[in-house]
Amino acid sequence: MTKDSNDRSLDALVTSRGDDFALRGARCGTCDALFYPLRKACERCGSTTMHEEPLPRTGTLWSWTSQNFPPPAPPYFRGEDKATYAPYWVGYVDLGEVLVLSRVRGEGGLTVGDPMKLELEPLPGADGSVPALIPVFVRFSPSSPSAASVRAVR
Repeated sequence: MTKDSNDRSLDALVTSRGDDFALRGARCGTCDALFYPLRKACERCGSTTMHEEPLPRTGTLWSWTSQNFPPPAPPYFRGEDKATYAPYWVGYVDLGEVLVLSRVRGEGGLTVGDPMKLELEPLPGADGSVPALIPVFVRFSPSSPSAASVRAVR
């Protein structure tokens, strides 16, 4: 595995920036456990035989809360202070074999069990500079036309 397990840049978190992006997971070659983000060793059995595996782009909201203080490190830290910080939601999304902690968004609020899809969204700098992209899970309706295309990319 080439990426550093402590690297939280967008390139370390997702497979590409095109339409076919996915989160970069890591599967253990010894015990078959799946993890996110990438890591060099298995937390279950200790093996260092880890293989990169793209994760599903849809899942179910498992739990969520509001992030009411600035994050301490990238990719979400933007150099803001308490006066300029705007709270946002974070949550665990169940992707089947793995729970992923991510920013989450849903128009009108969120409910545990909501269907979620992965998107890349701009994260402008605190000074309004050119935005970075971050992975965000967004609530969606499974019967919508865009949901079928998301499932097809998995």
